[in-house]
Amino acid sequence: DLILQTVVSVLNNTKGTVPNILKSLSQDARDTLMKYIYKGMGVPGWGDVSGNVLLAWQEKLTEVAGTGCIVRVMSDPRTA
Repeated sequence: DLILQTVVSVLNNTKGTVPNILKSLSQDARDTLMKYIYKGMGVPGWGDVSGNVLLAWQEKLTEVAGTGCIVRVMSDPRTA
């Protein structure tokens, strides 16, 4: 949970060139980020605070990494 809070805090405070940041990540790093985005979306009460930010990052990450990123995350038995 501490890692999730840290990731969400960084996403909340990152402004500017999101696509460039995402393009600099490896495929594994993108998949891991997507896992944390989905985990954050699943935490009760977080939607009010970080829901819009998580959705925005999910949209940008999908644009850069493609829908394959979502499929890999959803089919991976390991969770964040």
